[in-house]
Amino acid sequence: MNQQTNTTISANSTWRLARAWKASPVEHCRKSLLEVLALAHRPQKKNDSLALATYLRLYSQEESWGYRSLVLQLIGRLESGLSLADAVEQTPELLSDEDVVAIRLASQSGTLAETLDHLQNRNELYYSSIVTESNRPYYISVGIVACLVIAFIKALILPTFTEMFEEFGMMNTQAFSWLNSSWADWIVVLFPALMLGLWFASWFSKKMGFTRRIRRTLGSFVSAKQHRMSQAKTLSLLADSMQRGRPAVGVLGTLARYHFDARVRTQLLFAKNEMDLGANLSDSFHQVGLLTRDESDAIGMLETHADRGWLLSKISERNVIQVNHERRLVASIVHPIVIFIFGSVTLLVCWGVLSMLARLISSLA
Repeated sequence: MNQQTNTTISANSTWRLARAWKASPVEHCRKSLLEVLALAHRPQKKNDSLALATYLRLYSQEESWGYRSLVLQLIGRLESGLSLADAVEQTPELLSDEDVVAIRLASQSGTLAETLDHLQNRNELYYSSIVTESNRPYYISVGIVACLVIAFIKALILPTFTEMFEEFGMMNTQAFSWLNSSWADWIVVLFPALMLGLWFASWFSKKMGFTRRIRRTLGSFVSAKQHRMSQAKTLSLLADSMQRGRPAVGVLGTLARYHFDARVRTQLLFAKNEMDLGANLSDSFHQVGLLTRDESDAIGMLETHADRGWLLSKISERNVIQVNHERRLVASIVHPIVIFIFGSVTLLVCWGVLSMLARLISSLA
């Protein structure tokens, strides 16, 4: 009876389990996974306890496509005996690099349950760090659709117009001549091919791990905003550990060893060496560029680790908000420019067709 019921539920849930039209953005999938991990590590009644792999297997049924495959890979690594930190590290793109470092740090300090609760309850501003990337599918889709519409016009409509104008002995307008030229043909063919090629290259690079390695080794050197975001989230990890009573030197040692960002890892290692030689946290962080002079002086005036950790968390939140604001500002400038380009192409096509229609009407009149 139970087997029949489970089969019926699975059959009725197929639309939900394979919801191609409701594929969740990656950040929302990661947030859901963190909620499941936090739930699995909360203190449970003995009779209600379930293994972590069981929780994840049930959760995998709620995801679809690529992210579901990543969750199943995580389950396989956990069942093979790997720890949670090692398993998520070996499953790229399952969680963000910041979350992987946080789980690694919590596993070594014995605060995994508290850290997972913190990660899944943290402010939504940490999930809005990527702004312009969400517009890329829109730009690509609009560009490809526009090229398909232009190709339809050139293949089926323009030849008919050309025959009509030749019968009436009419000269083509300049806009119509450009629309019917070989340059327009190249644009219609090359733009979708270029977009599809870039999409395939991006997918292949992410699949093979090239994107992850480039982001970790060169990201902070190429993008100042990414470097500032990595610094801010690193300060958040340090602040959370300090508020829980962990010594800053030990936390820095773990972060300097396992941090994903090569540039930030060098800064952390230098700060740890300075603190080992007797420097305090605020001065060493200022020397390596993790804090400004004003921030360093403010932290140096505090007496307890908990107060310093609280101030570090506020500095981290402010820096994340600033970077997100700058990215939104760039996106608000780029988006109208792209829309203007697509609109200009549309107006050119309309002008090419309407100009010949206007000439035809005026000649017949």
